[in-house]
Amino acid sequence: MISFFHLKMETDIVLTGIALNLMSSGLTIFILYLLTGDKGVSTGLSSGTVPNITIPIIDGIPVVGDVLSGHSVLTYVAFLLVAVISVREQGWALIYVQRERTVILWKQQVFP
Repeated sequence: MISFFHLKMETDIVLTGIALNLMSSGLTIFILYLLTGDKGVSTGLSSGTVPNITIPIIDGIPVVGDVLSGHSVLTYVAFLLVAVISVREQGWALIYVQRERTVILWKQQVFP
């Protein structure tokens, strides 16, 4: 939105940023009032929870079970997406990041 106002409407970008921040703050309170009838807090809204998954085989292992089991569904989805994107984009890579440069120690191209 800020680019539209700055480039198309030719407004000052600093004033546009201030106006959009003020508008978004007021809009948030207005939507909260529409949903709960209260302008200050959102305790009237029910909070949904994401279920935790316990992996039965891994859960019995003393150290590994605490690390890999008992997380929410979103944690496992994030791990899966990182693996899928890594293989899809560049193959498997072992990357070591230093202060000035990135060193790729090992890389295997999956899709040539």
